[in-house]
Amino acid sequence: MSQAPSAVLSCGRPSTSYLKRMAHFSVASCTSSLLMIRIGTGRRHQIRLHCAHMGHVVVTDSKYAALDLYRLDTEWCPRNFLHRFSLTFWTGAEEMSAIEALPADLSAVLKVAVMLRSNVDVYQWTEQPKAWEELNV
Repeated sequence: MSQAPSAVLSCGRPSTSYLKRMAHFSVASCTSSLLMIRIGTGRRHQIRLHCAHMGHVVVTDSKYAALDLYRLDTEWCPRNFLHRFSLTFWTGAEEMSAIEALPADLSAVLKVAVMLRSNVDVYQWTEQPKAWEELNV
């Protein structure tokens, strides 16, 4: 199997990501985890790079996955399985938030997956996501 490109550089800028594992599932002979990730910094490709550095690339990630794995992923997932479901920012003195459910194409992938272990009701969460603080996993 071909190797993925090196992800973390010693000369890179520091960044922080936090994660909560929501579920493990299997689809097309691949075992994966569904994660909720909260970034502490806002670096380019931060989530993808941190996952790759841990040895668990994002599904269908053409940049950080080994070519063989990327090709296998494309057989069951149409695109990079990464979705920003929650965004909070400040506009002057006011905090603004937006929450968006998982898109239909990514929800369809989960519906054909075999759930191996889940810490939450994944199907309900994909339609009505809960905030980071509300998810105790």
